[in-house]
Amino acid sequence: LNEGDRLMATDQWAEARRKYEGALRVVPNDPVAEERMDMVRRVQQDTDQVSVQLNMLSGSLDDQVDALRTIRQTLAQIRQLLPNSQRLAQLRTDTDNRLGGIKSQLQDQARAILGRAENAISVDERLALTNEALKMMELAVELDPSDASISEMMMEARSSASDMTRARQSMERAAALTAQNFDAELSQARSLLAPLVGTYAQDERYRVVVSDLLSRYIERADIALDEGDADEAQSWIEAMREDPFRILGRRSELYQLESEIRRRRTQSRLISLLVALMIVIGLGAVALGTRPTWEAAFFPTET
Repeated sequence: LNEGDRLMATDQWAEARRKYEGALRVVPNDPVAEERMDMVRRVQQDTDQVSVQLNMLSGSLDDQVDALRTIRQTLAQIRQLLPNSQRLAQLRTDTDNRLGGIKSQLQDQARAILGRAENAISVDERLALTNEALKMMELAVELDPSDASISEMMMEARSSASDMTRARQSMERAAALTAQNFDAELSQARSLLAPLVGTYAQDERYRVVVSDLLSRYIERADIALDEGDADEAQSWIEAMREDPFRILGRRSELYQLESEIRRRRTQSRLISLLVALMIVIGLGAVALGTRPTWEAAFFPTET
């Protein structure tokens, strides 16, 4: 038994097992020898299993991480039996190195996916890619919570995902407000969409919502013109020249509205001039008709 213990301490487990078997032949059913046999059998079995799992490690990164976590748990249990084993320590080091390599892969892949997210046009695609990168970073942080760079990158990605979620909600809310087609709701929809111009100008959903809102503004300007209120129509047009409508460019409807407003204002000025001229002519006619009276008043004779 003592010789077996010495061999176990030096990681010579097969030789130690033979010593324990010899002890059992000397004293069959000896509880100490049986306990030693169970220990060495378990250590050999679990260590062989760990070695095979390390050598056969494959699959997705998630699968590899799960397998390596199981290996670490198994090694931790074995090391409770042999805390000073150099062989188990080396297996633990190999496992940690594998985990470190996977952590680096997760970090690199997360960066690559975030780069794709920055170049994506659709807010839905950007959000999906960012969430995918977040899952990888969360897994990397679980592997190494002390890595400040991964934690910082994950916080930035979460902030970006939160901004994109709010942007998508703003688009959905603006679309609902536009559908209600009331002046106050249209103004509110515009205030929701305007801050998103710089980031989501190329997003198809965003452009559709802005286009629908612009159509409502054009309708309002047409109604104002039909009612003869050129000033109100002009105020709607001025709003259409600002964000978020500028991403759509100058549309023919705006040119037509502006031309109609100019025509009506010119017509209004001509009518005003005509009315003023008629008033002057009328006053002149009255003046000629009452000439004797006002001449006597303003230019009296000697008599």
